[in-house]
Amino acid sequence: LTQHTMVGIAVTLSLWSLINYFQTKKSRWFLTVGLGIGIALSLHYQAIGLLMMGGVVFLVQSKNWIRILKDGAIYTLGILFPALPLIWWDAHQQWANMRNLLDYIFIAQYRIFVSRRWLGFIKDFLPETLGKIIGGYKLIGWVLIIFCGITFTLAVKQRRVPRAILCLMIILGVQIVILRYSRIELFEGYTIFIQPIIFLLVGWGLTKAWEQKLFHIVTGMVLLLTVIASLMKSIEIFA
Repeated sequence: LTQHTMVGIAVTLSLWSLINYFQTKKSRWFLTVGLGIGIALSLHYQAIGLLMMGGVVFLVQSKNWIRILKDGAIYTLGILFPALPLIWWDAHQQWANMRNLLDYIFIAQYRIFVSRRWLGFIKDFLPETLGKIIGGYKLIGWVLIIFCGITFTLAVKQRRVPRAILCLMIILGVQIVILRYSRIELFEGYTIFIQPIIFLLVGWGLTKAWEQKLFHIVTGMVLLLTVIASLMKSIEIFA
């Protein structure tokens, strides 16, 4: 297991806690959300965009400002706790890690030229990445994007999307925009922090489609095609 793999596990912990927070509104779940994000950040800074998960407190607690401040503070503590060893080390090294991070954010990244257009990003990178995550091939990525896109659009139009799922859709959308404008060469390892969200949303989309009688056959075909493609890719890799 590499550190990138552990990022995915930590983010999965945060997602599980986030859904429980939506359902119960109990602060302890929001602490675990922050804890998962803090662990992910301590392992790799690719997960920094997921800090926006803290914004869900405004949706869950609505206008209860006392609970918003309380849960916001708990979320922050959850993030900071796993980072304490790194902060301790950095404080005894003249904040070398923090200075390098700030240097990259404000100066160094602008010395890097990355040719990345929205057309190529949407047409090639997104379906190919989704295909590697689920299905193994770019074609499967396109099938899932189109099919789940239709399912999500119909569900939003019918107002049948749970707030937790809608929130995750927004979070994923923001992370995709961040990846598009990141001045880095994109590798599959740099998308591990959003893979748990993708698994969850694709699973929800296929489940909602299956609940519609008119989509039973199509959903079954998509699932069968995805499973067969995954098996073929596995055989290709390990043969």
